[in-house]
Amino acid sequence: MKLKNSLFILTLGTMMFFSCTGADTLPKPGPGPDDRVAVSFSTSVNNANTKAVDNAWSEDDRIGVYMFETGTNTVSNTAANRMYYYNGDNKFASNPTYEIFFPSDVLNKVDFLAYYPFNTAVTDEYAYVLDLASQADQEKIDLMVSDRVVDKDKTTPQVSLDFRHKLAKIYFEIKAPVLILENPEFLDELAIEIVGMHTKANYILTNLEVEEPDEIANIPMLVTINGGGTEINAIAEAVVLPDTQTTGRSFNFRLSPEKEVSWPIDDEVVFTAGKKYTYRVSIEREEISMTSSVSDWEEGKNGGGEIPAQ
Repeated sequence: MKLKNSLFILTLGTMMFFSCTGADTLPKPGPGPDDRVAVSFSTSVNNANTKAVDNAWSEDDRIGVYMFETGTNTVSNTAANRMYYYNGDNKFASNPTYEIFFPSDVLNKVDFLAYYPFNTAVTDEYAYVLDLASQADQEKIDLMVSDRVVDKDKTTPQVSLDFRHKLAKIYFEIKAPVLILENPEFLDELAIEIVGMHTKANYILTNLEVEEPDEIANIPMLVTINGGGTEINAIAEAVVLPDTQTTGRSFNFRLSPEKEVSWPIDDEVVFTAGKKYTYRVSIEREEISMTSSVSDWEEGKNGGGEIPAQ
């Protein structure tokens, strides 16, 4: 009888304990060993400007993502070149077809590597094909690659992708007030080409190297005429390879159908990945003057001088 009473009291005490603690204070189960956990990608961008054209990610900007077995370039869970799109608040999302999940076993660590802009043509050897002959849509050629995020598993599903520019940018700020006053259509006739640089190459995403540069050709810079109320009459810009080709290069200015001026690029100037080279160009009747500096991306070599415009 005493034993039965003791068991009754113990059972009653246990029931009272759980009713007092409340269900919401009990430990909540985490993902089990067989539960799938999706990767959650956020983003930031180093070297100032986020992209070639503007200062922020745009909705529907698309990146490609790889998940590797940690410390290797072996794809994990078939997660190769999965497309994710920017959906605001520094976050990327994917549709269910492309969503990446961590390995079920937390002992199977993984690394992540991403690039922008997304391209279905990346090869099995992780070669991203670059073609810079056309500068009309610079967002589509401004290659950025994230730092590799290593040793992750499903217990920490948040992955921050820090992107870095892998090409160089040349940027002209152009003033020509006298010529514009004499000929209001002067800027409509202005064209600028970069002569003597490679325009095509493969970029190997996994080792961050340009491979097999090909086809030295002229690169037409993208010229945009500024509206009134600014001292800068026009800008011209180009995204270029971080090139080892340092001889025989020049900027070619077509000032009118009858007049062209060539500005040689010093052989010591090397356009380096992640750097933006800003040239301030003044076009007068008798000469073109240029000074240069580096801004926005990283520091680089300066230069300047004058050449005759006639």
